[in-house]
Amino acid sequence: MKFIGLQRMASRAGLVLRTHAPEILTFIGIGGFVVTAVTAGQGAIKAQEVVKSHNDMVAQIKEAWKLKGDTKEYSELDRQKDMVTAWVWTIKDMAKIFWKPITFGILSAVSILAAHNILHKRNVAIMAAYRALDGAFEEYKRRTPGNIENSIDREDRKDSAEKGVAPKTKKYVEIYDERGGMHMDKMQDTYKFLHSMQEYANERLQLNGYVFLNEVMRQLCLPEREDGQVVGWIAKEYGGSGVIDFGIDYYLGRIREEPDCRDDMILEFNCDGIIFDKVNWENARQHKVVNVQET
Repeated sequence: MKFIGLQRMASRAGLVLRTHAPEILTFIGIGGFVVTAVTAGQGAIKAQEVVKSHNDMVAQIKEAWKLKGDTKEYSELDRQKDMVTAWVWTIKDMAKIFWKPITFGILSAVSILAAHNILHKRNVAIMAAYRALDGAFEEYKRRTPGNIENSIDREDRKDSAEKGVAPKTKKYVEIYDERGGMHMDKMQDTYKFLHSMQEYANERLQLNGYVFLNEVMRQLCLPEREDGQVVGWIAKEYGGSGVIDFGIDYYLGRIREEPDCRDDMILEFNCDGIIFDKVNWENARQHKVVNVQET
């Protein structure tokens, strides 16, 4: 139990960091630019000495060339070598002075760009989730003349199973066909595998406190969804349903009637929706206090 508690705390911290990653990276980027400006200012003061030293060396080289000319004692080749040496030493000294501001500047820019990339992907996923919800609702209104949701759902699912497409009135659905890593010829064998994966996903939910839809998609060897990186499930004490259901029990009756059925299965995930902003830490603390009092 102690290990599970520590795992929950670590997972919760990971979710918080993941949720606020854009803000954290942006703050790091802004702080990095401030450090870049400060270190660059300090370097500029030191660089004045390097520039002065460089100018002195160049002046000495020019003076030597002016006095001796192109002679055996100091040839044109010697002058060019001295000039190259002077520039190499100057560049080396400048690199020692400005490597810190350059490094901080690059890291700051990378942090801000990474924050923007995360926000962009998250916005795309949220829009995909919204389109799925809006499309399902519009299709439901079109097909439902009255309050007969259950009958429409049954018709939709039956029609979808026959055509091999996902139901239009559901949000988080997938066809489990040959794309799945453990898709089998008989439906009952596929059901057993999916049921075991469903149990495993529920164990992860209880252990970590949350599970994203794309984690389940990877678990089933199915292609990840655009909305799968923001939607998923939350443990009950954090304000979620606390149960992951693939919707496969719908097929139990058919499996009993047709043991040799070879049709694909439609997975209907009961996601809690976008979970970043649904985690209720206050409920979690109250739930923890209640559990302690009961024990």
